[in-house]
Amino acid sequence: MAFTAIPLDVPKNKGAVLIGGLASSMLSGFVYVQVVVYFKVYSSDMWQIKAVVASILFLDIVHSVFIWLVLWNYFITDFGLPDGVQDGHWEIGVIFIVTGILIFLAHLFHSHRLFRLAKNKYLLTVPIVVIASVRLVLSIVGGAQLLRFQTIFRWRTDVGWIFTTSLVLSAAVDVLLTISLISILCLKKRGTPSLNAIVDLLMRYAFETACVTCAGSLSSVFCWALMPRNLIFLGLYFVVAKLYSNSLLSTYGLFLDRPQYF
Repeated sequence: MAFTAIPLDVPKNKGAVLIGGLASSMLSGFVYVQVVVYFKVYSSDMWQIKAVVASILFLDIVHSVFIWLVLWNYFITDFGLPDGVQDGHWEIGVIFIVTGILIFLAHLFHSHRLFRLAKNKYLLTVPIVVIASVRLVLSIVGGAQLLRFQTIFRWRTDVGWIFTTSLVLSAAVDVLLTISLISILCLKKRGTPSLNAIVDLLMRYAFETACVTCAGSLSSVFCWALMPRNLIFLGLYFVVAKLYSNSLLSTYGLFLDRPQYF
């Protein structure tokens, strides 16, 4: 299919990317604070858990660095170029891949937590992990394809279904994890008012967290599908990885990972 240039709409293209970059940087601040608090409060945790937290921090820093490289390219390198917004820039491909890894780690952690609460029921958690793994593969393939095409709008035409499918699967995993977790927590109620209050709090927290991450994924894919001639979806996608990073880190201090409560 022949590729034709489109007129530049600055607010919906460069403006959306700028706002998305600034919002993601702000959310990174929350990530860093949570990492510092975790290592101070839970310094006695197993090294495996510490490795996951350190990995989240490292990937989040890489994610932020490449977002700012994208902003530099759009606002400095491509300054004055009317068609510069059409450039994919290889940094965006890397962002897609890193985002996929961050989301997979979050899904894997929540799946492991669900596995423990469900008393090691593989039939409940394995399908969720499989879907999350497929989503990771699609993210890596999609990012690699963008590195090859070097043009977002051409990438959309040829392999845009990969991006759409990955975000839909991400939202689907969030829904499955939340429904399963809330169902199990309901069974944990034992009639003790203090424990029931904690379980109710965690159920609400799980629901609200899933709503945030799911809304981030769906809003990005909706803008991707409904507004194909701008980059609003990209600005929203910059934020998605930060939402998942924060959702993962914010659960480490909860009693769901402290088996003595059950």
